[in-house]
Amino acid sequence: MAIYTKISSKDILLIGKNYNLGKIVSFKGIKKGIENTNYLLKTKNKKLMVRAHAIINATGPWADNFNCDIAHTHTTPKLKLVQGSHIIVPKLYDGTHAYILQNKDKRIVFAIPYLNQFTLIGTTDTAFNGDPSTAQLTPAECNYLCSVVTHYFKQPISASS
Repeated sequence: MAIYTKISSKDILLIGKNYNLGKIVSFKGIKKGIENTNYLLKTKNKKLMVRAHAIINATGPWADNFNCDIAHTHTTPKLKLVQGSHIIVPKLYDGTHAYILQNKDKRIVFAIPYLNQFTLIGTTDTAFNGDPSTAQLTPAECNYLCSVVTHYFKQPISASS
């Protein structure tokens, strides 16, 4: 598999400088060929192949799509998607510190000051199937987070908060 990554002239010159290659005469992107090869680099005295030693897939919940559709690899096991939802409510406490709350089910929920006037509360861990871009907070997740926070804080919260 060859992965073609566009590199600017400025980046190529920086590679030449950092690796003491001398003056770079030309460089050409390679779209097919040796695994993970990106560029053929010519200096006054040498021809070099610039290769990536690894590809970092930082596509999050779209990692399986990237692996199959872009990188043309078929990795196993497939990702098991979970939905981690958060809610934002009016400020629950003074200070800039965060709270980590242990629920009865042994999972944790955090409460973090957000934009000076709100508290960010999260997160759930619900199995999710489907397109990650369609994930939305469910009523059950909202009720779960509200219930945990209400157990620990003086001020109760609800979905209407």
